[in-house]
Amino acid sequence: MGVSHAKDLREERFIEFVGFLYEKHPECFEYCHCTWTEKYTGEDGVFAVLVRTLMWNEKESKKVFENEFKAYQRVRSRFLDTDPESFDDWVNEIIHDIKFGADGEGAHRDNRHKQYTGRAIHEYLELMGDSQDRFLRSANSFDTLFTNVKKIFSIGRLTAFDFLERLYRSKHKHISVYPLKYYRTGGGAEKGLMMIYPRLENGELEKKGTELLQRILDRTSINREIAFFEIESILCICQKRERCKDLEKMLSGEIATETFAESYARMNCLGQTKRRERCR
Repeated sequence: MGVSHAKDLREERFIEFVGFLYEKHPECFEYCHCTWTEKYTGEDGVFAVLVRTLMWNEKESKKVFENEFKAYQRVRSRFLDTDPESFDDWVNEIIHDIKFGADGEGAHRDNRHKQYTGRAIHEYLELMGDSQDRFLRSANSFDTLFTNVKKIFSIGRLTAFDFLERLYRSKHKHISVYPLKYYRTGGGAEKGLMMIYPRLENGELEKKGTELLQRILDRTSINREIAFFEIESILCICQKRERCKDLEKMLSGEIATETFAESYARMNCLGQTKRRERCR
């Protein structure tokens, strides 16, 4: 009984933290549109987001898209006119000297993934068929898109989630569906969740994460459309080395939820605010 009660208190404190953060520091939940992809719309806009997500490097992905790929239809024509091996070779030659990943920004893809880029784009084009927009708009749920995109070679759960979040939260709203449950995207968010629920079994992660998401929606005023995107990000950030000790203190009641929220905002939201101001 005591253990169960302790778990409930940890969950309660995390929900209070998220609610306080959303109320007092809404800037932490704002999405930054200061990216080169936002000047492109339609098919080019979607493909630009894919290139940026695969390379995880603002400057280099912009250069590759604008100087080499140039337009989605150009890449698709190449895909249709050449055999798979030749297409892969063409893509891989373009990116041969390009750095994947960005220093100090928590890149989800880096140079280890570069060798698979040609095949990933090839399989992506196969999946999209005649039109990215038609394929994406035809999906009746986030789950449908996530299930399909994550199957692409070398993309997997985390990159698929990143790609779909960027499409949804773009000012162009390239897709109209958003997550309504917890998705296992990567180790960071899972470690954060397991700090809230000690001794949580691996097979219980999705169920418990979905329950937490619903309780946050019931108890706070957080926008339903962005809720899981933001909770996934918060869980990932909170479990990092420089934050996990304070997270544990907050969850165990050693420090107040408001105190942790203020510290979190100072460390993680100031840079976002400054970046948005530079883009205006």
